Amino acid sequence: MGGVVAFVVSKKTKSIPKFLVLMNAVPALVLVLLAVQVFGFGGYWPNVIGEWSQYFYLPTLSLSILITRSWDFPFWAYAFSFVGMIIVSAIGCGLRNAERL
Repeated sequence: MGGVVAFVVSKKTKSIPKFLVLMNAVPALVLVLLAVQVFGFGGYWPNVIGEWSQYFYLPTLSLSILITRSWDFPFWAYAFSFVGMIIVSAIGCGLRNAERL
């Protein structure tokens, strides 16, 4: 989904790195919230913010868990999902730029 959004929206952008930072700002914030919960408090917050931060990565989490299954800490699955979102959005921008040429 992020690749399609990047493909459609990046039509008007001139700076791909700036676009990728802006597009992935919310996923980065959610990853920081997850890191604070897991590393700082030792568990997820039992409120709306704690649940929302886990649900945000839910669509990509199953693939990430398959890849990071042997690692002992579940936070790395979220981090891998974040990196995957960046890669997919960069591919979408790259396809848009290839179409311009």
